[in-house]
Amino acid sequence: MKKILLSSAAIVAFAGAASAEITLSGSATVGYNDDHEGGVYADADIDFTASQELNNGWTAALSYGIELEQLEYSDDDGMGIDQGGSFDGNVLFSISNDMYGLHYGDTEFAAASLWSGVSDMASDGFSEKDGEEILKFTGKMGGIEAAISAPVLNDSQELGQMSFGATGSFGNFGFGVAYQEEGEAMSATNGLEGDYNEEEILGLFVSTDLAGASIKVAYASNETAGTDSTGIEVSYPIGDVSVGAFYVSESDQDDGFGVSVDYASGPASVSAFYNEVDGAAEVGLEGSYAVNDDLTVFAGYIDDDNLEGGAYIGAEYDLGGGASFLASYGDADEEGDDEFGAKDYKDGMTVQLGLSF
Repeated sequence: MKKILLSSAAIVAFAGAASAEITLSGSATVGYNDDHEGGVYADADIDFTASQELNNGWTAALSYGIELEQLEYSDDDGMGIDQGGSFDGNVLFSISNDMYGLHYGDTEFAAASLWSGVSDMASDGFSEKDGEEILKFTGKMGGIEAAISAPVLNDSQELGQMSFGATGSFGNFGFGVAYQEEGEAMSATNGLEGDYNEEEILGLFVSTDLAGASIKVAYASNETAGTDSTGIEVSYPIGDVSVGAFYVSESDQDDGFGVSVDYASGPASVSAFYNEVDGAAEVGLEGSYAVNDDLTVFAGYIDDDNLEGGAYIGAEYDLGGGASFLASYGDADEEGDDEFGAKDYKDGMTVQLGLSF
């Protein structure tokens, strides 16, 4: 991450005597895949953040994120790089202190930001950000963190679905509640994207540590669909091994359950798991080994009834300065699937150069 100090006279939005801080961060990748991408691909994300300390402990901040959508190389017409790529800008403005904050733009819905359910619950589909402009108020007081939000509808500029979340602790127990009202359905004009869910949903969870084990119990009710999920999740460390399990009782589909065993010691790590959700099973074994400080090799196999798995093998080399080189080979269960395994590996042979700053 690089930081540049500029005088506030150059930043109209943050006028004042003190200087404003401009932060530049981002990532970029360029690579070649012989199957899914059809050749060369590239994408980049760049974030600019300007912040200014105000009076009485308040800070104003403005962030602008630029996403360069993927550019692909096409052999079909000999034209080289596809010109369909584009820039998408995301803006977030906030003013906050140690207790309160007001945020507008590219921020998460309140319920989704504070909800912590059990794995693979069917009824906890809280709306998640996917390009919407969201107005959110956050607060912290007496060990309680809370937030309330609503998207701004593009067609009317009115506030849409109200979303609320709160978490806290009492002694050895943590707790949380999340709620979203029934909202306006997605459309081409109101700015609500693919991860927006217009249904009314209520969720509650409680967590604690008992005899070295971490335990969470959660309940979610989809009031619109008339369904609910009740689950429990447990994890227990035994030296270098961590054992986990979950079970979810569902009102309108087969109950879900799963077990996992994770091992990490020195340069080696291995993860094995079995999940069954709504009658569809997923079993996997994944591992990695750090040959030295720069080179890590990895391999894994996932068998998924929903054809979202496959086998992969590869290596990643740290070039220093936030740069890395990746070479991998994946054999996906479903042809063209490019998101499976621990790092969303691509089907086919991939070589990729990455940079973060």
